[in-house]
Parts: sequence; C-alpha cells; structure tokens
Amino acid sequence: MSQTPARREVPAQPILGVRRVTSIEQVGAMMGELFPKLYGVLVLRLARPAGPPRSIYHSPDFDPERLDVEAALPTRRLVKGMGEAQARVLPAHQALVLLHHGPYETIEQTYRALQQAMEAQGLVSAGAPYESYLVGPPRAKPEDYRTEVSWPVKPA
Repeated sequence: MSQTPARREVPAQPILGVRRVTSIEQVGAMMGELFPKLYGVLVLRLARPAGPPRSIYHSPDFDPERLDVEAALPTRRLVKGMGEAQARVLPAHQALVLLHHGPYETIEQTYRALQQAMEAQGLVSAGAPYESYLVGPPRAKPEDYRTEVSWPVKPA
C-alpha cells in the first residue's frame, strides 16, 4: 500500500456491469463467474474494455453477509446490455485513490487509510467505493496483486 492517498478528478465512464448481493466470503467466486460473462458480452457487442475490471461496493454500511456489489468493465462507449449485464455511465466525481499491494484479504487496511485521509481532509463519502484490478489472478501470486481502491468524496 502506498502511504498517501491521491485526490483525483475522475471523468464520467461508461461501464457494463452485473450487480448482486452476496457475502464477503463469496465475492471472489462471484467475480470469477461474472467477469468472463461481461467480457463475453463485450465480444458479442464488438466492444473492448477501456480499462481494468472493477468491483463497485454499493452497500452504504459494511455487512459481511449482505454486500451489494457490482462486477463492472469500463467501456469506451455505452454498449447494449444483455441478460444481467447492464450498461450505464458512472458520473464524473472526485475520489481519494490508494494503491493496494498484496492479497485481497488485507485490503481492509487500504480502506481504513482512505477513511482516515477523508477525515483528516474534511471529506465525506460521495458514492460507492470501487476496486480496479491492475494485477491479479490468474497472472500473479496474491503477494503480487495490485488493486487501485477509489472512494468518491466531497467536502463535509
């Protein structure tokens, strides 16, 4: 984990996603099922991802048994959804961003660091935090994973 969260202006971004409620224990398996399906929809729509896959955590309060989470692929243009896969545009926002190095099981440290930075900078949550998977399975070992954690923020 890098030490200092960066504040970033994030432009509006079309995505293709599937949103479900699951437990923290099942998130990995769910993402392993959904990301290939989302890539398949892009192939059928003659579209390509515009960045790494991401998970968007819509639950306002963390409940390990009932996480409202969305598997999503950023796209260059709004593509037509298919089945569970729905297209939408994430609005432009300001975010605090921190790079997490290592296994997903330790990512809680990164979220804590972002929350501390928000408090220190007089910011509050302005939307669902999300993880962008820069390096992950199956290409790397857990200790080599790189996950960018972004949390939309606004002044308190």
